[in-house]
Amino acid sequence: MILGFQGTTLVNFPYQVASVIFLSDCNLHCAYCYNKSLVYPNRNNQPLSTEYILKELEARKGFITGVCITGGEPTLYHFDLIKLIEEIKKVSSEFLIKVDTNGTRPDVIKNLIDNKLVDYLAMDFKTIPTEYRGLFSKYEVDEAIIESLNIVRSMGQNRYEFRVTVVRDLFDVTIAKGMSKHLMKEDQVYIQNFKFYGEENHINTKMLPDIQLAAFTKKEIEVIAEPIIKKCSNVKFRNF
Repeated sequence: MILGFQGTTLVNFPYQVASVIFLSDCNLHCAYCYNKSLVYPNRNNQPLSTEYILKELEARKGFITGVCITGGEPTLYHFDLIKLIEEIKKVSSEFLIKVDTNGTRPDVIKNLIDNKLVDYLAMDFKTIPTEYRGLFSKYEVDEAIIESLNIVRSMGQNRYEFRVTVVRDLFDVTIAKGMSKHLMKEDQVYIQNFKFYGEENHINTKMLPDIQLAAFTKKEIEVIAEPIIKKCSNVKFRNF
């Protein structure tokens, strides 16, 4: 389950000095994803034990303030994820917990919130919900995505973000307009530019042969993403 650990980060958890736990497996297949080793893990690789992770966190008490759990897709593990968070809290009840999610498991997200196990949620919002199938998923997930947007939003201001990764040929004004219908003025939205990390790290940049997986310039995206920028009062940019 746990395939990676980063002791210290200043970028994965807003306003916190955090450690990052990387969980394996994902139920989406985004061609531009750069976590190939997590989405399609080598089953011969030995996962990290929870005991190892807890010892690492114990050693960082008084230095880190948060723990980010990412993937892959953490919500696939549901009760194991809950148990992991509970074990982390035993190391220090002061640790703030951030979970990254693709929003396909609203029931798990709601469970985390209802049980007060998460302090910050970051949800990827990839395209118009009805367009997920084919590009990102083998199945219809539009209802799950819409439900998750509302559940994540219930965290309250400054405790969640929606991340929109923009890739040339997969994002345009029409898509931005369709996505904006599911966003609200108070939402914190990060528009993230596609970044190429080398063929060996991406899931399959050739999966869509007629699609150009390339980055935008900030000037381009400010025009293309205008429907989102106008709708939401707290839009920020990453990787531009």
